[in-house]
Amino acid sequence: MTSHDLVRRSLSARPSRVVASSAGIAGCVLLVLLLFSVSRGITTGVSSFVGQDGADVWVAPRGSDNLIRNSGLLPSSAATRLATLPGVLRAEPVLRGFVSVSRPRDPGPGLNLLAIGYRAPSGLGGPPLMDRGRSPANPHEVVLDRAAAWRLGVVPTDTVLLNDVPFMVSGVSDRTNLVATQFAFVSESAAPRLGILPGAVSFIVLEIDGDTTPETLARSVSELDSAFVGMSRSRFVANNVREVAAGFRPMQSLLSLVGFLIAALFVGLLVHSAVEDRHREISILLAIGTPAFLAARGILLNVFAMVLAGCLLGSGVALIIARSLRYWIPTLELAPRFADTGFVIPSFLMVGMIAAIVPLLRLRNVDPVDAFRP
Repeated sequence: MTSHDLVRRSLSARPSRVVASSAGIAGCVLLVLLLFSVSRGITTGVSSFVGQDGADVWVAPRGSDNLIRNSGLLPSSAATRLATLPGVLRAEPVLRGFVSVSRPRDPGPGLNLLAIGYRAPSGLGGPPLMDRGRSPANPHEVVLDRAAAWRLGVVPTDTVLLNDVPFMVSGVSDRTNLVATQFAFVSESAAPRLGILPGAVSFIVLEIDGDTTPETLARSVSELDSAFVGMSRSRFVANNVREVAAGFRPMQSLLSLVGFLIAALFVGLLVHSAVEDRHREISILLAIGTPAFLAARGILLNVFAMVLAGCLLGSGVALIIARSLRYWIPTLELAPRFADTGFVIPSFLMVGMIAAIVPLLRLRNVDPVDAFRP
């Protein structure tokens, strides 16, 4: 038996300890990835809606820079004026307002949803992604966010009341959950039925051709009329993310940072304990003449494999939980990203290797006689 085989067998003699340590590391990875996903999920809905394809420039009344707290109005004729600007392919109005949504003959309280009126079924400013069903085809239909539909217990073809007016649910949208509330999409022609002020719109959404840029067109809009403010899609997304996250992001960022630091410390302690637990095996190897560097390398390889296995297991479980919660609890919006694992796994591997190296530095002080003490 070679020295390499002897080291490998000696250091793998306690598989239960390795499994337990890997499970603990997996739990740490799971915690951190879920914290990151929840923090990002707060802004997923609004960034998905205002950042949808085709909505290259958003035009708002002067003094408004986001969707959530917009209270100004533009004349409906503004869309016609803006359509004449060079580089504009389409200029379409978008209405927004909060509505009460409930089920007929349901004595319980309804939901307060952010209603979006647009030129259904294929106009700009509609649902960015459909989960099932279709867009509204007439003023009597509505698309509900999947979380709102789940809370109300309705499916496509069911009837709901918007401000006590019956609408048929034509479809269910995805990535339109604002956490505190959800989106509901109707045709702009449904505005009078909902009591929304006729002749005025909340925003004008512009689609550009390939010969101009959103920033250039946004400047042209602002120069056209002092009552208009034009914002490129990227700027409007940033404004809305800032507004939606204003009350949540600082707390979530703090929780994510603290959770990551605690998890990293726990991973380091697990690895350190696992290496210290091999003190007897290391002493035996040194007593029989195994070079110290060979024993140290074997320990580091075992630690690397243990931490990597825990990280992969935790990442897999986090993905399964995120996918499952989409169906079990749709109101909880998670937004996992592969980049999260690209940060967490190398970080925990580095922490694990450092935690293993510290006790290994004392190898030169290990007394081989320790291997034979009772």
